[in-house]
Amino acid sequence: MKRWAHGVIGVVLALVVAFAAVGTDMTDTRVSAATAPDGLAQAVVAGYYDTINNGQYALAYSYLGSAWHARQSYSNFVNGFANTSFDDVVVTNYYDGPNASTVYIGLAAYQIDGSVQYYLGTYTLAYEGMYFKIIGASIKAN
Repeated sequence: MKRWAHGVIGVVLALVVAFAAVGTDMTDTRVSAATAPDGLAQAVVAGYYDTINNGQYALAYSYLGSAWHARQSYSNFVNGFANTSFDDVVVTNYYDGPNASTVYIGLAAYQIDGSVQYYLGTYTLAYEGMYFKIIGASIKAN
């Protein structure tokens, strides 16, 4: 056997041992909020606001779940940002449950007239198929 093959086999065995040592089941393909990588829910919410701030409304709308799409059309979604120049969101806390994750946020919405509107609330996220989506929100003016 070639010398490099021994090295490759050694690396593969080391990875298998490492995964076994931390209790990772490499065959488990179930998808739930509990198996989502740490920080995924917060990253989705941050990405949602990044796309809005960049005027990528179609992409932002795609972050929302199918039930949200059924309640709010794309044009209504876009019109909701007509007077907003920039959103500054801060994740203040989060909870990863077995079926959904909750992200707690503070939001400063800078308006085109120079005023700022402040909000506090939560986003609920869960998998729809293979994608982690925002499926609910409770955001209130502060």
